Amino acid sequence: MHSKDPNKPWDQFWQVIRAILAGTSLHHRLKERLDFRGFVFSQNADFSWATFQRDAIFSWATFLGDANFSIATFQRDAYFFGTTFQRDAYFSGATFHGAAYFLGAGFQGDANFGEATFRGDADFGRAEFSGRVGFFRTTVGKVLSLHGISVAADGEVILHRVNQPSDTEASSSSEVILHRVNQESPGGAQQGSAGQASSLSGLRLRLRLTLLDRLRFEDVRWHQQGGRLVLQDELDLKNPEQDVTHELVADAYRRLVNNFERGRQYELAEQAVVGEMEMRRCNPQTSLLTRLFLGMYKLLSVYGSSFGRALFWLSVFVLVLFPLLFPAAGLQKREPSSAQTRVSWWEPWGEHTGWRRYWYTFQAGLVATLETATLQREPGYRPANDRARLVGVAELVVIPGQLTLFLLALRRRFRR
Repeated sequence: MHSKDPNKPWDQFWQVIRAILAGTSLHHRLKERLDFRGFVFSQNADFSWATFQRDAIFSWATFLGDANFSIATFQRDAYFFGTTFQRDAYFSGATFHGAAYFLGAGFQGDANFGEATFRGDADFGRAEFSGRVGFFRTTVGKVLSLHGISVAADGEVILHRVNQPSDTEASSSSEVILHRVNQESPGGAQQGSAGQASSLSGLRLRLRLTLLDRLRFEDVRWHQQGGRLVLQDELDLKNPEQDVTHELVADAYRRLVNNFERGRQYELAEQAVVGEMEMRRCNPQTSLLTRLFLGMYKLLSVYGSSFGRALFWLSVFVLVLFPLLFPAAGLQKREPSSAQTRVSWWEPWGEHTGWRRYWYTFQAGLVATLETATLQREPGYRPANDRARLVGVAELVVIPGQLTLFLLALRRRFRR
């Protein structure tokens, strides 16, 4: 079974495979798992429609011909540690009820995971891809890990419509393509559970230490938290067993930003920018002053990515904050007779009493704010003292700065 002789008797070899699957093999003593470890499949291996009722172990096996696992069902965990696929590998429509481990696997030909269902983790860490690997309309129930993968110069990794609703009802819940992964049917049914409501979440992807030059993401349904996509690497920071740092996660987000911008997916790029900045802000090694400025940057414009947040604070500064601060510090209104009337929250203003007094005082503060922001030479209201002058100086710093953040976020949001 472990001989690399391409001329070994294939019929006898395959009879042993069938006996192992059926649990009748005299040579296969491990009844709790299906052990194909280190086997050498010298010809095309057809496991299509096969059912692996126990743990399936293909670790360090070698497939010299095509490996066909189409529509196969893995009832428990599947192990492909270090497996070598020298030609094409087909897992289209396969269902993995447990975890699927392809760590260190070598795909020298094309591979197709189209419409496959991973109900547990799908770990391709440090796998090597030389051909075209496709995940079309694939469902990933937990984490899809691509950390440390290697893609050949002629290869490419494409995630297309990952975790998106599928166009049709499904029957089960060098280039790498992940296409329509974690999709739902139009009727809301998840693959493999017709008529049952789907609780499918966005794709949780692990990408640290992964070069993304040969990856392409197309209409992926990402795992979201706080209104942005979140990588599994960031979630791993809460797990002390994971060897991950804030800088590694920030680097993964930076690579993702470049990837999205190259594909003109600018909205996703902005979400990845937010993720990168969050990692810098939360990094314990970042200085306190830097974290303070990053916190203000996040508060005022979500790191320059939200024009709505920037416009909100600009409106607060212009229409609320400074119109309240100017009368609190003290203003003087210029009258036609060259006389000056003092305007303050604490002093009566002419004949105005009650709520009218406060309303006209607020109007005066609003006018003073607009005159200061627009640099009027002959303003109707002047600072009455040094405190009011300091308020004016602060406005000349805050308003233009916030306006700049708004314009920057607006440009980044609608760039083409």
